[in-house]
Amino acid sequence: MKPNLLYLLLLSIFACGKDTSVAEKAILYTEKEIIKDGFSVIDSLNKYTNKDSLLIVDNADDKYSTLFIGKVEKHSYAVWMESDSLLVFYQKPDGKHWNISNTFHYGMPVSYVEGEDLNGDRFKDVKVCSFNGAAGNSENRIFLYDPASGIFKLNDSYSLPNIKYNKKGNFVQSSWFSGTVHCQEKYKYIVTKDSLVFDMGVTFCPTEADEGKTGTLEYYKKINGRRIAIENKKGKSGKLWRKFENTFWNSEHDIVN
Repeated sequence: MKPNLLYLLLLSIFACGKDTSVAEKAILYTEKEIIKDGFSVIDSLNKYTNKDSLLIVDNADDKYSTLFIGKVEKHSYAVWMESDSLLVFYQKPDGKHWNISNTFHYGMPVSYVEGEDLNGDRFKDVKVCSFNGAAGNSENRIFLYDPASGIFKLNDSYSLPNIKYNKKGNFVQSSWFSGTVHCQEKYKYIVTKDSLVFDMGVTFCPTEADEGKTGTLEYYKKINGRRIAIENKKGKSGKLWRKFENTFWNSEHDIVN
């Protein structure tokens, strides 16, 4: 593939794992360099293998592909968005040569890729994030780092929206925020080795009939895959919303307006 224009954006100030919105992270991709040579994924991986965080965008011939290159726990990885939906995950199992470890269809463009400890083992994992919706939600594919083998393994049980490891409470948190007239969700998971067990969820729903002046707050468990309500509260939305925000963790700043 020989692009008409290839942008190389170096992320020397990119800080993985910090509470930074998708929009703020996009702003960090600012340094540009025009590359006139032909584009090769493997050549780019070999050339920039020591970069902690780097992004290459190829917009040749009305096509769009993106290559993310990074390093966590001294191990290099790369994510190539070959098309709008096809993603290819590269890493170095032997520490020397790039190999494809996963190929999958994602369904939406990747917004950013970063390293973050998501299971509390003190090793950073790889999070492939896609921005979804005006509320700042991110849908993710998670590659957990295996210290025994030194490779990253795709883990579907961790591939949750807005996932984050809650160090203070020693649990994994997930959520889904919608517009003000829709229901909001928060979830709490317990870490069990390389998988997660759903512990509890909470939902806040404004009442449509009175334009959200009142609402419902519901706490629930899941038994044999079925949602079982354990507490249900109705009242003024402002009061219930504050309870919702402080359930499991403080989510006051989780929503991007």
